[in-house]
Amino acid sequence: MSHEDLFKPPPGTSGIPANKLDRRTDEEIAAWLQRRHEVVSEKNHNVVNWVRRLGPDWTVHVLDTVPDSETNVRHFIEDIETVLPKAFNEGTMNGPTVGQHQADLVRSPLIYQHGGIWMDVGMILFRHVEDICWSAIMDPTSPYEVGEFAMQLRPGVESMMNGFIAARKGNLFIERWHTLPQAPIIEANPAAKAAEQLNAPEATVSMAFLGDYLMQILCFERLRRVIDPNGFNGPEYYATHVFLLPSMSEMYYLQGISSWQGDKEFALLSARATDDSDDVSLRKEARRVVDHMLANTATMKLSHAPPGELPFLADIQSQPEYRNADLAKGTFAAYLRHSSVHFDQGRKIVPMEVGIDIDNALRTGLLKHAATEGTTH
Repeated sequence: MSHEDLFKPPPGTSGIPANKLDRRTDEEIAAWLQRRHEVVSEKNHNVVNWVRRLGPDWTVHVLDTVPDSETNVRHFIEDIETVLPKAFNEGTMNGPTVGQHQADLVRSPLIYQHGGIWMDVGMILFRHVEDICWSAIMDPTSPYEVGEFAMQLRPGVESMMNGFIAARKGNLFIERWHTLPQAPIIEANPAAKAAEQLNAPEATVSMAFLGDYLMQILCFERLRRVIDPNGFNGPEYYATHVFLLPSMSEMYYLQGISSWQGDKEFALLSARATDDSDDVSLRKEARRVVDHMLANTATMKLSHAPPGELPFLADIQSQPEYRNADLAKGTFAAYLRHSSVHFDQGRKIVPMEVGIDIDNALRTGLLKHAATEGTTH
């Protein structure tokens, strides 16, 4: 297969007109991302291909905690000393996942104060964010106010993930969610097991560690179950106002078919469509998987494995010798990168149907421990 044939739109997609893209070079976009920009609309947050794919109507900010940086998150959160905990403000947070926890703390006030979309930097877009959920959120006739991806982390429980969060400025669901990680009322269930649909190997780290690592997601679960005396109805809000997409088919498709084995995913994407010396069966599988993602998934999330687990694809690609592997000419990884910017899908994205779960509701105050009140239903 020639290089030109490799970059033809797969079935279910079509080319994106050039006038819809940001035409600056990679170097120009990278330099621009390192300077501070005013938050002038709700179309903001986290990225060279994002900038190019989203075009001039959206502004991308990549934030950091580097002292004296123009893009330090402190420039973007008002009253940060009161909004975020003392450990964050004084720089005393530590541990193997301190970066993730810092990001967990800042994403909710950023969305609440400015509106728009938070995306983790490891996310590849195969659809414009307008198509994913933003158009529905902005539609005055639509009930949707928050856009999210959900994953069945435990059997029968679809949990909101936090790598992609969309909402308008001042959303009260987002405000309530921000208060929970700082309240000592959430506990991980040590007996919890991963749902079969994850197709994930048994974790070697403790559930207590995972509960800490995924604390913000546990807070989502708490929030959607609470019916508090002040009139907030979490089960009803979650079922009615949250535009949910299934993450295993819309975000983690590659991980689902590989059982989260980064080495298998790396081999698949490193296969060369233009080189007949590669394993034919591997090349065919790579073509099938990549074309499916380009036509049928909204995003691809490159997550890092929890400490102590086997490496995910992002861990492998972060190694110095592989940092440009996803740009290697003729590989399916390069095809995926190119196509994510230049091809668009023809399908309509439809949210999940979520019922109002009254059976598991917590009739208590948002920040009160239900177990001490006897109010768990």
